[in-house]
Amino acid sequence: MNLASRCRHEFAPGIRGRGEDYFRTRRVSSPERNLDRVKFNVRGSGSVYEVFIDWMKTYQTGKLLVSCTCPYFVGEDYCKHIWACILQLDQFKLGILVPGKDMLELDIVEKTEIFKHNLQSTSSPHPVDNWKGQLELIRTGQFYKSRKSFLADEYAQRLAFYVLNIPMTYEDGDLVINFWMKEKNEQGHWGDLKPTHVSENLLYRYQDKRDRELLTFLLDECDPRFYKHQRSSQYNQPYHTSQVNLEAQIALVALPMLCETNRFFASEKTRENLCNFTTPLKYCNDSSWKCELVVKTEQEHYELTGRLYKIKHKHEKIYRNINEPLCISNHGFVVFQDSIEKFNSQNSFQWISYLRSQNKMIIPKNDGSEFIKEIHSNSLALLLDLPKELQWRKEHIQPQVRIVFSEPLIPEHGGKSYLSSWQYALSFEFEFEYDGFKDFETLGEQDGQIIDEKNQRIILRDQQFEKSCFKQLENLDF
Repeated sequence: MNLASRCRHEFAPGIRGRGEDYFRTRRVSSPERNLDRVKFNVRGSGSVYEVFIDWMKTYQTGKLLVSCTCPYFVGEDYCKHIWACILQLDQFKLGILVPGKDMLELDIVEKTEIFKHNLQSTSSPHPVDNWKGQLELIRTGQFYKSRKSFLADEYAQRLAFYVLNIPMTYEDGDLVINFWMKEKNEQGHWGDLKPTHVSENLLYRYQDKRDRELLTFLLDECDPRFYKHQRSSQYNQPYHTSQVNLEAQIALVALPMLCETNRFFASEKTRENLCNFTTPLKYCNDSSWKCELVVKTEQEHYELTGRLYKIKHKHEKIYRNINEPLCISNHGFVVFQDSIEKFNSQNSFQWISYLRSQNKMIIPKNDGSEFIKEIHSNSLALLLDLPKELQWRKEHIQPQVRIVFSEPLIPEHGGKSYLSSWQYALSFEFEFEYDGFKDFETLGEQDGQIIDEKNQRIILRDQQFEKSCFKQLENLDF
């Protein structure tokens, strides 16, 4: 039974509910502990209140001593701030130190100033009446964990920074994140930024709770690289890693968390001083960017370039230059100077790689018709912005359906067939004819298009109709 369960009968339901809200919204500080007393600071609606909890005599009296500096407590009622602190004690695994397992009675500390003085004193001998609680900590293995928890403020001297490594992201395909940090010096000031290695057993040194949560997730879910040393089977030492690789699905979860820290940057160099960066990355979770090919008519040739676009509300398009992003990943992300956003490649990544390196493609005017045919027939077409003379019309045509039978291929040797009797049966398949064009390929060939170069048109196959024909055939057990 945790401490909250042992004390809940002393608080009205409404008080418990408001105290739980304070606990969930992180209004309660970490505990300052001296032996069997703890002090908390609670951020109230008007000011910061001090809460004291003492279990020095609990073993003898069965009472837990509490005090709060808020006005509500002056009327000798137990307030929401005390309940929030009891929940915080359980969170830090310190509730197990309170002796006994039965329900507790709360009592008020009348001389608050003496209580404060005793809390600050470090020379008081350790009470001998709490040995059962200490043994319970040792038996359950909680002593080290609880000690590390209440000393967390003393050792939490690091702040994590996360750097999206652009060159390695291009090389690996996955998003590559490097770890950097700041550390407090002896004067209590933050030192310079520097690269660092991260390990599971040192996460408590990071001051921000979001860093501890995020680093735990990254070390557990992602592909770690650049190990400082490998895990030892003899000592079971954890990995120390300077970076992780985020696969596409993991990145969807991690990127919002990274951007919320306000310490997530992009670097175009493998090693760079982060002091050069002033704008952290934001995560944009609206519609995806796509690539569009643009062909313009020049005097003697056509010029093909590309641009990025996405659809905003009311079908409004937003355009950006294809060379503006720091990085475009084929795993579905585009990185700008100040944001990282979703990207729908639509098989456009080869086009993007070409146009970002070469800027444009030149096509002689005499080759315009052949160029458009190649674009369509090789499934290289994206959204196209073409001059009028290169635009081919698109037509929807209802196909004519025929069944084409085939004789079995009978291998012979010495005048004898090697086929069983049932293998002599005819086979058949559907033939779909679109205005003289016949197609025996599977669905999806060339994205459902038939190229008619002679009439400069694109016939759009009725894939739904074709699929229904095959479905009916399956229903007949053919």
